[in-house]
Amino acid sequence: MKLRFARSAVADLPEIWAYIASKEGIAVAERLGSITNQFLLLTKNPAAGRRRRELPELSPRLSQTHLF
Repeated sequence: MKLRFARSAVADLPEIWAYIASKEGIAVAERLGSITNQFLLLTKNPAAGRRRRELPELSPRLSQTHLF
């Protein structure tokens, strides 16, 4: 599976990071990097994570990036 990001999505990331940092702090905003790393993991392992049984029509999977 190839990972592709829309240019508009990539262009929005700095603004998203700044917004989160201003509302929740830099430590929380830094988690954006771990979320994008999860994208890479999921392209190599598409069946990783647990199934979301409450959304059967979409068959999405949930993968945790941090313990809260």
